[in-house]
Amino acid sequence: MLEKDIQLRETTITDTGVVQVLYDQVITEGGAEISRAPHRKSFMPGDDVSEEPGQVRVLCEAAWTPDVVAAHRARLELAAR
Repeated sequence: MLEKDIQLRETTITDTGVVQVLYDQVITEGGAEISRAPHRKSFMPGDDVSEEPGQVRVLCEAAWTPDVVAAHRARLELAAR
């Protein structure tokens, strides 16, 4: 029977508060790994991360202080001009 597992491999927080996550999608059959593929995601300060693994949610909550979120929004507003 094939089984799919998503494993968190690496997280990075940029100086602007962007949280970058590297996952591995692992496919196994009968306990033996037959495939492993990387998948990256980036989250901007204030993004909804409620569907992400607990480790990612905790990291985002710690990194995204009110000042970090406000600075991100200010950068977006400035870029939109």
